[in-house]
Amino acid sequence: MATRNFVPRKDGEGSIGKSRKHWGVAYIEKIFVRAVEVLGGGTENDAQPATVGWVREYLKKGLEGALGAIGVTYSIGGEASYVSFGKAFGKLLIQWGWLSSNGATGKNITLPVAYNYYMDYFSAARILDSSDSFNVVIRNQSGSQIKIAINESNGRDFNIGWLTVGAVR
Repeated sequence: MATRNFVPRKDGEGSIGKSRKHWGVAYIEKIFVRAVEVLGGGTENDAQPATVGWVREYLKKGLEGALGAIGVTYSIGGEASYVSFGKAFGKLLIQWGWLSSNGATGKNITLPVAYNYYMDYFSAARILDSSDSFNVVIRNQSGSQIKIAINESNGRDFNIGWLTVGAVR
């Protein structure tokens, strides 16, 4: 004879055990739950099972704290982004972004973070949305600006991706 299920009269009714009379142990093949609460705690703490949100939040805080302690800074998004790796990585600075040519044969880019000395970095750029073989030339101007020149643009608009890598002293 099969074991009968404990079924409440209505959805959300009933319970097993009481606040003063707990079951000792449970061996269960599969359990479906909407929430987990550890007795004695109403907020998330070290006594509760870790949720995905809790793990993400504390991993993010821990990683940001560790990177901040060694001097790593960053800004990602928009038309220009950078990551500065701080003293632990030789003050390596990587910057990248994109811009539209707007039909011009040359564009100046002001870097998010200026390199302190001329020639402490190298740059590269390419046209992102064209199969044509145009030359994109980078000319270093100073530690805070680079100039991109497009040969044979014929007044057409192009999106240009650029990258600089160097060290900040």
